[in-house]
Amino acid sequence: MSKSLRRVVAVAVSAGLIGVLIGANCIPGASDQPLVGDAMRGAALFAEGDGIGPACQSCHCPDASGGCRLSAPNIQGRPYDLIDARTRDPDVAHPGGKFTFTDQDIADIAAFLAVLADESSP
Repeated sequence: MSKSLRRVVAVAVSAGLIGVLIGANCIPGASDQPLVGDAMRGAALFAEGDGIGPACQSCHCPDASGGCRLSAPNIQGRPYDLIDARTRDPDVAHPGGKFTFTDQDIADIAAFLAVLADESSP
């Protein structure tokens, strides 16, 4: 595990954010059961990608602050629906391309981005 990932996980644990609840009403077509995002797994997905497309951090930077490539925006704290649309919806533009993330993968990435947003708050 990289130093930055260990630091994010440590912050997530201390902040009690490892399991960020993603409400079912936020997820289009969701079942009655809300997804619970795992920030640690989301950090790994953010760092490694889906194995097909580029890793999220290659454009959005390891801390999701943006600007590492393709003028990628800061995506810290972005919600499930925005991540889902940008990464999987063929009708929504995303310069990094589309990915094969599952609903759970998106929830995990959203949990990781929530940790990053909390960490960068004043």
